[in-house]
Amino acid sequence: MAKKVKLPKRVAGVKVPKELRKTAERTIAAVQERVLIEAQGPKGKEMIAAALALAAAGASAAVVRARAERETPPTPPTPPTPPAAPEPPEPPVPPVPPRPPHGAGDRPDGQAMAEAFGQVAEQVLGRLFGGKR
Repeated sequence: MAKKVKLPKRVAGVKVPKELRKTAERTIAAVQERVLIEAQGPKGKEMIAAALALAAAGASAAVVRARAERETPPTPPTPPTPPAAPEPPEPPVPPVPPRPPHGAGDRPDGQAMAEAFGQVAEQVLGRLFGGKR
């Protein structure tokens, strides 16, 4: 069973009627129970797995981006150049094809991906199935 929700008697200095608070608490409890039931079913588990995979891909992309930033040496400043003469406008350039998604051409670090996936999985499963804190 999910943790029982208690709504405050006052919100932004305005008193919330008891009937409204109790109705909202029952509604929230029903929604929590329904979400837990759905999460334990096959579709819920599939959705959780997809969310964890997306989170792991995002974490892997962040690790790759951070590594690339660390490994690129800083560029020295360029001396100022005199202004160039105005050039006539060029004809329009055809659109550039879209780049492949990040990580499609790079080889992500498997260990970093596994660690990120494990951390995200622990957080999600801890929130879904963890006890009272």
